[in-house]
Amino acid sequence: MNDSRERAVGLDILRILSAFMVCMFHTTIHLGCNYGILQGMSRSGAVFMTAFFMLSGFALFINYSGKDFSDFSQKKYFWKKRILKIYPMYIIVSSVYVFLHLLFGASLYIKVSSQFQ
Repeated sequence: MNDSRERAVGLDILRILSAFMVCMFHTTIHLGCNYGILQGMSRSGAVFMTAFFMLSGFALFINYSGKDFSDFSQKKYFWKKRILKIYPMYIIVSSVYVFLHLLFGASLYIKVSSQFQ
């Protein structure tokens, strides 16, 4: 099954920006990073997380709205593609998390900005 649809580049850019801002939010509250003039925006992590999920859902809708999911082969293709796209990154991030936890232990979790307590 060849997907010959064009990518919505603007949508991808907004998703990347949203993911980046969520990362900035987490590094601000957990590591105390300061992003200068972007510091105010870095505190809006929930807004950017919501935007990321909404844009991702819309991208899935655009790509799969014309598919007939009553056919089992279409469902199988969809889930196979989703798992192959998500699972490897899940394994990588989980492995890095476990490695950092073993390396630094509980001290990794102690540093939380006082403004969010």
